[in-house]
Order: sequence, then C-alpha cells, then structure tokens
Amino acid sequence: MSSWRRLHATARTARGLFASARPARGPEPSGRSLTTGSPLRNDFFKDLETQLAAMRQKASDALPGSSWTPLEVNPDLPPERADIVIVGGGVVGWSIAYWLKQKERVRDGVKVIVVEKDLTYSQASTVLSAGGIRQQFSLPENIHLSLASAEFMRNINEHLGVLNEDPVDLQFNQSGYLFLASEKSAHIMEENYSTQRSAGAKVSLLSPAQLKHKFPWINTAGVGLASYGLENEGWFDPWTLLNAFRRKAVSMGVIQCRGEVTDFKCITSRVMSPGGDEMDLRRIKSVKVQMPNSLEFQPVECAIVVNAAGAASARLAEKLGIGFGHKGSAAGVPLPVEPRKRSVIHWRSLNNRLTVFKVRSVFKRQTVRSVLNDRLRTVFKQQTVRTVFKRQTVRTVFKQQTVRTVFKRQTVRSVFKQQTVRTVLNDRLRSVLNDRL
Repeated sequence: MSSWRRLHATARTARGLFASARPARGPEPSGRSLTTGSPLRNDFFKDLETQLAAMRQKASDALPGSSWTPLEVNPDLPPERADIVIVGGGVVGWSIAYWLKQKERVRDGVKVIVVEKDLTYSQASTVLSAGGIRQQFSLPENIHLSLASAEFMRNINEHLGVLNEDPVDLQFNQSGYLFLASEKSAHIMEENYSTQRSAGAKVSLLSPAQLKHKFPWINTAGVGLASYGLENEGWFDPWTLLNAFRRKAVSMGVIQCRGEVTDFKCITSRVMSPGGDEMDLRRIKSVKVQMPNSLEFQPVECAIVVNAAGAASARLAEKLGIGFGHKGSAAGVPLPVEPRKRSVIHWRSLNNRLTVFKVRSVFKRQTVRSVLNDRLRTVFKQQTVRTVFKRQTVRTVFKQQTVRTVFKRQTVRSVFKQQTVRTVLNDRLRSVLNDRL
C-alpha cells in the first residue's frame, strides 16, 4: 500500500507541475496552441516506470518461486517492429531465419521474427515426417538441392554448432532408397536415371535378377526394373534438425514468438502498369499476431513477410486476398498448397532399405534407438531423449523433479541396462505419468 501512496503522491505532484507550467490565461494569437510541458511529462513517466518496477520487485520478494505480479506483463509479446516476419516455425521457417542471419553483412543488421502457433509441433509436418533424404528425382533442380542438403548435414556442426552447447547428432542412417517399377513404367525410371546421373547423383539400375540377388527377401514378381541409391540417401531425426536450426538462429539474434498471424494491414497505392493501365498495388504494413489462449494480440510492423506455414500456407495467403482477385491476374490465382493425409505405420520386418512402391507406399527399418525416441517423444510431448535425460531437470514434465528422483535414484543407464525398452515404456513411464501428472 505504501507503494501505491507514493505513486499517487507522484501523480499529484506531476499534475501540480503541469498546472504551473501552463502560461497565464489571456488572449492567444489564432492558430497557436498551449504548451503541454513535454519535459515534465517525460520525467513523470520515467518515475512511473521506476515505481512500477519497484512494485513488481516487492511482489516477487514476497512470493519467492512465483512469477505472479500485480501488474501482469506478457513476456511472450513480439516486438512492435521488425524487418522480416516469418510465419511458421517448422524446419523451413527456421532454416530461412538461419540463412537470413548468415547472409547479413552487419551483426543484428536484420531483425527477424519467427512466429509459430504450436511450439509442441504436435501437428507439424516436420516432426511427423519420416525424415528421409534422397537424390532420386525427375527434375535436376530437386537433385541439386538434395545433394547440397546432404553435404550440409554431413558437416552440420560446422554450420549449426553453438559455442558451449552439445554437438548436433542427426542420428543419420545411411541407406539408399530402392524404387521399384513395373514393365510399363520402366522407361520412365530409365529417363530419371539419366537425369540423376548427369546431375551428379550416385544411383544404379537393377534388373529383377540383380534385385533378387542383392535383396533375397523381395518378391520380384511384376517388377520390371529397380533403382537404388548408393550414397547420400537414408533417414534422420527431423526433430533434432529442427531444434538445431532453431538453436543456432536464436543464438544469432532471431526472435522466437509463440502466436498465430491472423490478419494483415496493407497499404494500397495506384500505379501505372507497363501497358499504361492503372492498377492497385498492395504492400503489407504490419501483421497481427494473436497470443495463444488469449484475446491479446500485437501488431508488428515489418517490411517483408515470409509464408512458411507449410500445409496451412494457402489459408494464410487467403487472408491477404490471394486467390480472390480478378481472374487472369496474379491475385486471382490461389496458392496451390493443400494439406493431405499421410500415415506412418510400424511393423516388424527384416528390410534394411527405404523402399518405394508406385511412389505411394514407403517403408524403412526402425531401430531400437528410433523406436525409443518416437515413444518418448509422444509421452513427453515430442521432447527427445537427449533433452529429457541430460543432467537437467524435466521441469516441464515432472514439475521440477529430476530424472534421478523420478526413477527412485536409479540412473537412466542402469534402468535401460536392466530392463527392456518395452518394460520401461509400458510400466515405468506409465506409472510415473499416472502418479506425477
């Protein structure tokens, strides 16, 4: 209460100063306004901020261990201005943020914000994907991009390594893709093979007899030709790659914001086209970032907006009116991106390759390590084993209890040495979650 009394006394003093700063009433020249005492007003607001900060500190001292404050300030609000706003915090969005900061000439010369509405990524394409990489494409552009990506991931710690942080381990499994084609589509595979080899990809064609000799477990009935990747193909952990991009980008100054871009504010101007026709030119002035589970929002002024919303990119573009303009114009063409359902099914098999049938069905070998990651990622809301079991408290999951306390002072290593993965997952984690959560 004493803080509030001092605050009111400061306000009364400021009002008195404002009143004394006003000139005496009398005839004023037309068009001239009275002074507002700007220096005094600035001093008042500085003093007000000091008083409010002291009140927050006093509340924090009175309630140790609590983040409650009588004057709530949302710490997740994005800044009011930025140069570039990236909508979507998947692997594409964070990769764009990393390369923007990597290419800037002056440190902090470009202010970049990444807006992601779901930091658990429970429905994101990045973490729900199989995490495969291949060079067997029909377009040279895709092949060159994939080759560059393989080289990037091979030396990933040179690019995404952060000082005093753990090195990045993508858990890459080197295993070539195996494409199977029937007699009718064998000529298409041969054309793609020529394109791939000319672009620098290491690929080999296998006849049904060669395929049976190399992979005896495959039934070659109906197979006319096979294509097999010799290097730079396999699968990795996409969750680790996403976190590596995000960690590096944040260390370079990129701002992460949890929220959803729900609207845009645009400026329209009339310009002349090269043909001499007048047309409306719209430019984005700001984006509206809605805070999660709240009515609060923050407008962010920016110069560039990057649409990296993945499967939701078309819906985001519709908020700008893309696809609803005049037919025949660029604004009348909708963004050709739509979400489609895909499924990943696990079963026991002796297969050690990523195999594709008619480019619709894909299966790969699942190791014990990857099974453990998938199970624990589901239990801990997609936190990897590295994040949960690395000498740090699992505050988010077990409410500030360490892993040693949760597992009855047994180390993680002894638990996984004495019990099978299935027992640990089904018994130990189930009982812990039921008891603790």
